[in-house]
Amino acid sequence: NKEKFSVPRVDLWSVGFRTSAELSDKVYIEDSLHYGSGIPGKQNSYLAFTHLFALRLNTLVQLPLTLKWGPYAELDTSERTDSQYDAAFSPPGTSDRIRSMKVGVISSVEFALTKQSYGSVTYVQKLGGYDAPATNATSLAIGMNF
Repeated sequence: NKEKFSVPRVDLWSVGFRTSAELSDKVYIEDSLHYGSGIPGKQNSYLAFTHLFALRLNTLVQLPLTLKWGPYAELDTSERTDSQYDAAFSPPGTSDRIRSMKVGVISSVEFALTKQSYGSVTYVQKLGGYDAPATNATSLAIGMNF
């Protein structure tokens, strides 16, 4: 329901980058940066980033699994107004902007499907921020390495 003033992130388009640095054959650090366009007038555009510590478990459990954990931040890069938001939260006759910043932690389990493909299950616990209640989200992804 994109008419609600607070809905899950939906983008018309998005772009992201992910890099990593090997610390050992089992441990590495992974950083990601993601920009989402939002939906003009309905969803703000935003920038999200993570800094994850990863542990490869393939030598410990004989399965191609990797555990990741670290901080998460999501920052709106635009703002909007909404009459339903104003009716619920703003003093009569005024209009407030909707713009938020969320911080929290993210954890993930990544598993190899083939040499070039992988799957992952990710959980984000947003702990707080500006104009943001604590929320959480779980996602499932399938990707390609190239």
